[in-house]
Amino acid sequence: MRRLAAVVGLVSLVLLAGCSGTGFDTGTETPATVTPAPVPTDDPLSDPPDGLSEDGITDSFALADAHADALANTSFTVRRNHTLVASNGTRLVDTSSVQRIRADHSRWMVERSYNGTYAQFARRPVTDVDSWFNGSHGLYRLQGQNGTEYFVFPITGASGPVGRQQLISYYTLTESTAVSTANGRIRLEMNVRPETNRPISPLRVNVTERTVALTLTETGRVERYRVEYTGRLRSDPNTTVEGVRVVRFRGLDETTVERPDWIATARNATAARGETVDT
Repeated sequence: MRRLAAVVGLVSLVLLAGCSGTGFDTGTETPATVTPAPVPTDDPLSDPPDGLSEDGITDSFALADAHADALANTSFTVRRNHTLVASNGTRLVDTSSVQRIRADHSRWMVERSYNGTYAQFARRPVTDVDSWFNGSHGLYRLQGQNGTEYFVFPITGASGPVGRQQLISYYTLTESTAVSTANGRIRLEMNVRPETNRPISPLRVNVTERTVALTLTETGRVERYRVEYTGRLRSDPNTTVEGVRVVRFRGLDETTVERPDWIATARNATAARGETVDT
């Protein structure tokens, strides 16, 4: 469901007449003419993407599909940042990652860096984790205090490159949605139902409040979303925490993905344990 938006150009002519500071007529001046750039008047909500209306989300699956369809047959990059801070100021989790996806979505790679008190992956202390995916499995390289280790793990639907399952979760669990527009983009501000016992890195958090703010194009493709949540650690209910997760989709049709140079070493290491995967 798309439309051709009409753009109305508003042209203003500003005539500036000047005179000399001496009070004498110095001749005829040519008035200056200023022509502002056209002001766009198209409203992305005049024909909203499937699953969305001016009043809120009407179909969670259709809206998530609009995002996934917009990224089909397209290379792109996803940048993520996630922090979790305790009430005493301790930074428990501080991670960032860059995910690069091929146009056919058959292969993608992720580079992660870890900080914070709980800098862990698969119950191991780490500083960096690189991974290479073939659509069903991921080959991982872990670097940290224990040196370098390699593993193979299956991936889940939520780990797919376009993030459709995660968006469905947010859209489905929303309790209230404010819809607005700015600069030709759609903005959703949602109060999302909390999830108890939610895994956050190696920690589990009983989330008490959660908000999600998304910026979408007129087609329903998500450009950016920010999740803010509060809760308590399951292992220590007296410790309250605040978390922020920011996800950005960038580099459409400009992202390149090459097989990492550590893949051969990783395949040999995992094959020695009887784990094989076509990468």
